[in-house]
Amino acid sequence: MNAGTLDDIEGRLIGADPTEHACGGHIVGQHSDRRQAPRFDVGEVVRAAVRLLQTQLEEREAKLEALRKAVEVELAELDRGEGLSAEEVFEDLLDRLNRSEAA
Repeated sequence: MNAGTLDDIEGRLIGADPTEHACGGHIVGQHSDRRQAPRFDVGEVVRAAVRLLQTQLEEREAKLEALRKAVEVELAELDRGEGLSAEEVFEDLLDRLNRSEAA
């Protein structure tokens, strides 16, 4: 299903019942006779989504920065000759594989 462009989505949201987008219109319609469904302001929902996205992007960037620093440290160790040889790495990998298959 094609979601459309941001303008298309915004056009569908303007003037729409926000609970239909947030909760699913068919569910709200089925239960609206028993109790009033919570109402959400579309702008508040969009702002909350943008804040969540921003937080996720900041967390991702922090993780990437930590990974970059860890790689930098490891590369410096290799430059000083402190790393393992390829033979040692593959021997370790084979040992781990054999242990996992035996388990």
